[in-house]
Amino acid sequence: MENTITKKKRQIKVPHTMTILFVVLIIASIATYVAPTGTYDRVTNESGVTVVDPNSYHEVERTPTSLKDFMLSIPVGLVNNASVFGMVLFSLAGIQVLNESKAIDAGILTFVSKRKNAALPAIIAMSILYGVIGVTASWSIGFTPFVPITIAVVRALGYDDLLGAAVVILPGACGWTSGVINVYSTAIAQGYAGLPIFSGMWMRILSFVVFMAVALTFIISYALRYQKNRTPEEVEAAKHALENHEEFTTRRKIALAFNVLGLCFLAYGTTAWGWMMNEISGYWIIVGIITGFIMGWHPTQICQSFTRGLQGIIGAAIIIGLAAAIIVVLQDGGLMDSVVHGLSVLLAQVPTPLVGVGIFVVTVIMNFFISGVNGKVVSMMPLLSPLGQVLGVNQQVIVLAFIFGDGFTNWFWPTASVCVAALGAGNLDYARWAKFIWKPMLALNIAAGILVFVAQLIGYGPF
Repeated sequence: MENTITKKKRQIKVPHTMTILFVVLIIASIATYVAPTGTYDRVTNESGVTVVDPNSYHEVERTPTSLKDFMLSIPVGLVNNASVFGMVLFSLAGIQVLNESKAIDAGILTFVSKRKNAALPAIIAMSILYGVIGVTASWSIGFTPFVPITIAVVRALGYDDLLGAAVVILPGACGWTSGVINVYSTAIAQGYAGLPIFSGMWMRILSFVVFMAVALTFIISYALRYQKNRTPEEVEAAKHALENHEEFTTRRKIALAFNVLGLCFLAYGTTAWGWMMNEISGYWIIVGIITGFIMGWHPTQICQSFTRGLQGIIGAAIIIGLAAAIIVVLQDGGLMDSVVHGLSVLLAQVPTPLVGVGIFVVTVIMNFFISGVNGKVVSMMPLLSPLGQVLGVNQQVIVLAFIFGDGFTNWFWPTASVCVAALGAGNLDYARWAKFIWKPMLALNIAAGILVFVAQLIGYGPF
């Protein structure tokens, strides 16, 4: 029976994620026929980096999306995001071996079964771990393979799949968004603003603590409400899981220890060596193979486990392609720079004390259209940095507003590859996820906006 906390009254059914994205794709295609189109010139700065010339915006001839362009946008979008899809594909395949080894399940359930009321502390501990990883390893989509395995563990502890996904995603999003030592958002944005890399770290550490407090409040509150409203059948199922879990054998202990050490190695690789999605893909393949051999499996058994890890990801691949297709249409239709220009004009009208908050809000909006931080930073920072100079706002505030705006909605907007990959891995429907997560997402974004306002108020900088 369904837990009473998740029961819904009969209502209009929300469309499938693919339907939502397909409608947005149609709207974007129509917009290429009617919306004003323009572009910025790209120039090479003193550091040899290609940036946007903020004073070069000019209108260009409209290039509307043809029927052929529309049909090609989805496969082209998927190809453009091949590294994303490959990372999701291979990491889920590799971690499936760990999942089927039952090393994590057995370890956590053994610990919890020996300690009364230890389920909630275990959930809190996992949440904090993912938050710390998000800070130190600068992961976003890197959390994807941990969604299904955490869901399995949290279910065994007596909770639902939504909480399992939230335990990974909310703390991970806090770590990414705070940008303490984020090599993908903070470092690049500060480079465009002419700031020392990772300067002003104290404010971002404080922000991480605030974000984690908000996330943990929601996770704990939901867990307590869910536990209170569990049906007798669910209580019995949780009790059965704790009393009849897999034995935490020596092989499972070694496999778990190997993966924990491997996770530390992966965090170091992404931070110190600049590992990207291709390296992460290869890493999980090797780790999956070694884990299988630690468990004493035959090579055929390992291959079969890999194959099971790939099952169900094809639907997520189509969703990734649809989300990326929207970007393809906007870029080929000449609308991307037009959107950026329009938003920069609006920002110029914002009262000076609220410029930082305005930049944050604009970046949140742009995150719907350009989910990747690399695309946004190239398009927006060359505009936002001089805007801050003109309006007398410190560059550190500009960067903080940008990285916060780039953050949390990566796990909320249906056009964001990070979001669709995580939900695809966890076999979660977007509409169900959005209804569950919108309140903590709103609270986190409000907290981010307040922190940006405070940063501007105190002259966070000093430059």
